[in-house]
Amino acid sequence: METMADMRNKLIHDYFEIRFDILWETAKTDVPPLIAQIKSLLNS
Repeated sequence: METMADMRNKLIHDYFEIRFDILWETAKTDVPPLIAQIKSLLNS
């Protein structure tokens, strides 16, 4: 499992090797729960 830092490093440094299908799936499945967690933290 990659961390957020790993994902950032991959996007910044290996952008010619990015698998857009994996990037899109990550955006659809992992980002919405992350946004909800951040909102919860900001409201507490």
